[in-house]
Amino acid sequence: MSLEALVARVPAKYRKLYTRTFEGAASPLQAIRAKCLECVAWHRHDGGDDRVAGCAARGCPLWSLRPFQARQVPQRATSGADTPLDGKSLVASRDAR
Repeated sequence: MSLEALVARVPAKYRKLYTRTFEGAASPLQAIRAKCLECVAWHRHDGGDDRVAGCAARGCPLWSLRPFQARQVPQRATSGADTPLDGKSLVASRDAR
């Protein structure tokens, strides 16, 4: 199947990304995004769920690199009880000295 025939099957929203991937102009992350979207038949959201982030194909070599995953937010350090260490508390503690 030709590239034109493949691109014609891709939803318009993703055609540029898909074409750039085959031309070698996409970054590795963009190429992974294109492959993951192709794998879920270009239907990223299914009933409100993100099909790429919720991918269960753990045997896929790209699984740990798949896009659209929720990022792990590191815990912030606290200054005392449960007060987050932010700019205001830093200024207040400096001014108290």
